[in-house]
Amino acid sequence: MPSFHTSRPFLMALLLSMTTVLPALAIADTLKIPGHFAQSTSDLPKRGLKMDQVLDRYGEPLERKPTVGQPPITEWE
Repeated sequence: MPSFHTSRPFLMALLLSMTTVLPALAIADTLKIPGHFAQSTSDLPKRGLKMDQVLDRYGEPLERKPTVGQPPITEWE
């Protein structure tokens, strides 16, 4: 069984790596959507909202693209 004296460098290296590497892994990416100034993704419309609910909360889109497909899919900029 190793003594504390021989395992101390290992423990110090482990502690150092935990205090320097792990916090770096907690950094998050930022989602940037052109023309939208949301503070976070929670500011974006939720799935399932009706078009008028989105308009009431976020206002008119910069551009409405033609509806395509069946069921109709609408894209707003």
